[in-house]
Amino acid sequence: MVGAEGFYGRRKSAVIFSESHSDRFFWAGLSGKKNAGCFSIIPKHSIDPQSQQRLPEYAPQSAEAYETQEIQRMIDKLLKGNEKFRNTTFKDHNELYSELVKGQQPPVLWIGCSDSRLQTGHITGTQAGTLFMHRNIGNMVPANDWSLATVLEYGIKHLKVQHIVICGHSDCGAIKALDKELDDVYVPNWLNNAIEAKKRVDDRIKNISTPLVQKERSRMIEQENVRLQIEHLRTYPIVAKAEKEKKIQIHGMYYDLETGALTKIV
Repeated sequence: MVGAEGFYGRRKSAVIFSESHSDRFFWAGLSGKKNAGCFSIIPKHSIDPQSQQRLPEYAPQSAEAYETQEIQRMIDKLLKGNEKFRNTTFKDHNELYSELVKGQQPPVLWIGCSDSRLQTGHITGTQAGTLFMHRNIGNMVPANDWSLATVLEYGIKHLKVQHIVICGHSDCGAIKALDKELDDVYVPNWLNNAIEAKKRVDDRIKNISTPLVQKERSRMIEQENVRLQIEHLRTYPIVAKAEKEKKIQIHGMYYDLETGALTKIV
């Protein structure tokens, strides 16, 4: 294959000729575009001559090489973001970060969802060093989970956290998946940790007649799942003991993606 990077019309593009299909282009949108990283075949004649002239000289490039370049661009973006962070936030709060080098004493253990739309420090307005975090799909608290058990033990016994928060959110993919037949290997078993929340809500809602009712049902399951996971949390001996001795308080919260509001529901 041979290819080039340039502009197709007003859209920045990568054009790759296939040696086996010399009359066609493979097109891929670059970073920041809706179809970034997606390749499609388009007829060569559909690109007007003027646009073709604006493309640079073709250089050997395979689809695999182009994909590698796209991955590197994303990593470069993260590194540049860190550089900006160091020159602004880190520098402006140097005293705080200097203290954090010595150790951590977070007052809150936060159990939340892995959803990329939830940047916990941002939605709570808290600084680094405040939240000791554990995140997974659907903000679950499974029984006998070694990862979570380790977080609970270290947080309660060694960091001396005073609060444990379980936070759910709107438009949760895990909750939506409870209604689907999945062919994944791991996800269905994991979602069993929330299936009881769905059953409880469906016992109360018998007729899902409109999209509005369906949306409300999802919200109810998302919030019921928070309550369910708090029940699971209290089955861990270290949690039960700390709560009985009034060393910790347990809270259930819910974040609305549409409004940005975080509310306490338990």
